[in-house]
Formats: sequence, C-alpha cells, structure tokens
Amino acid sequence: MKKEIAALVAELVEQGFEVRKTSAGHRIVFKDGRFVATLPGTPRGQRWYPNTIAALRRGGFVWPKQ
Repeated sequence: MKKEIAALVAELVEQGFEVRKTSAGHRIVFKDGRFVATLPGTPRGQRWYPNTIAALRRGGFVWPKQ
C-alpha cells in the first residue's frame, strides 16, 4: 500500500471513519454507516490524491489535521 494511502487510512480511523478493504484491493470509507468514498488500491496519475481528499472532506474528514 502506498504510504499516502496508509497515512489517510490511519487518520480516517482516528477520526472515527470505518475503512473496509475490498477483494480488489480498494478501500471503502464509511462514516456512521454511510458511504463516503473509495480509496484506490493502486493509485495512478496526479489527480487521485486531491480528488480523494475532496470526496473525504465532503463526508466530514478533516485534512490536514488542525
């Protein structure tokens, strides 16, 4: 797992999100039983990180941590 994804997963869990791993290697993020976002299993390109952070913020994720 890329270190950026590992850091995101650790922070998500700390902030009370649930992260489940799929059989395809993706991570699905939930907050209070509600779907928030999907993290890529093998991120490629330059836009995956900002797009993923934006989706997580819409779900209540605080990044960077204040």
